[in-house]
Amino acid sequence: MSGALGVSFLAVGASAETTWAAVAAPVAMLFCVGVHETAHLVAVRVLVGPGRGAVICSSRVVAVLHPAVCGYRARLIASAGPVAGAVFAVAYWTLRPGDVVSQYTASVLLVVNLFGLIPLSTDGKVLLHGSTTTLPSGKHSA
Repeated sequence: MSGALGVSFLAVGASAETTWAAVAAPVAMLFCVGVHETAHLVAVRVLVGPGRGAVICSSRVVAVLHPAVCGYRARLIASAGPVAGAVFAVAYWTLRPGDVVSQYTASVLLVVNLFGLIPLSTDGKVLLHGSTTTLPSGKHSA
């Protein structure tokens, strides 16, 4: 997908820098998801125990499965992903400070990860309720 995107940017006369940024954007987004989920996994292994937790990937979901935890551990595990993703977004912003496409990509990544801290998201619900068992909606959390 990124290759076709780069070719189309070059075809309309975009600069090489803008084309590179357009090709790098989807890769950065996928990498940010990896950073987010890896942070959850590291937090699980530090707070719950070594060897605990597993990353699952499907066509629509990437998540970390782990034993049910409550209280501060649940909140730290839930916050680890959005915080790490936000740090990645800020780092991505600083790598390409003059490029509009990269700054837009970094802004989207930052907003999406900060959205993860409010109770409308799964991580945010765990932060609010302090449990990774069953949420009030009846759905299981991360």
